[in-house]
Amino acid sequence: TTPTLNWSDMPMASGYSVQVDNNSGFSSPEIDQNTSLSDYTPGADLPAGTYYWRARATNKCGESAWSAARTVVILVPLAAPTLTAPGDATSSCDTTPMFDWSDVSGATAYRIQADNNSDFGSPEVNQRPGVSTYTPATALAAGAYYWRVQSTNQCGDGSWSSPVRSVTLVVPPGALIQTLYQFLLLAIVFST
Repeated sequence: TTPTLNWSDMPMASGYSVQVDNNSGFSSPEIDQNTSLSDYTPGADLPAGTYYWRARATNKCGESAWSAARTVVILVPLAAPTLTAPGDATSSCDTTPMFDWSDVSGATAYRIQADNNSDFGSPEVNQRPGVSTYTPATALAAGAYYWRVQSTNQCGDGSWSSPVRSVTLVVPPGALIQTLYQFLLLAIVFST
């Protein structure tokens, strides 16, 4: 939000003028500054948006023509996604649950982590989907999981979603009955 604007040194220049405007016609510059250096860094953050900037050399005889305008895009700091599903502290019989969260303005991708430890030390899921949902390709083991999401773009990663949510994955009853039935069958075979 305070990009350094840099241009080439001009022979015989004693200073420079630089303008930054959100209008390509420079009708009301946000920055209209004189400097003795061939670069300039704004002293305050520029709001998110597209800006045009140009510079010119000055000396005691006058000013040069303005340089060709350049464009710089200031991106919004990424907000933390809001987790929507599965609900917090719920249970699910689906071992490949769809994780869903809010879209974040300016995000180009997301990072989701799901771990059976709340410290996320060794996540079972650590993926970067390009959309605001994720469904594991393979089944997760039954048990409690904590999950969180962060938004990302070319400037880096935003904040992790807060608060972290938890979901408990339960083995479907049919699989449990099948396992018990096989155990009983084996017990009968070995007892005879």
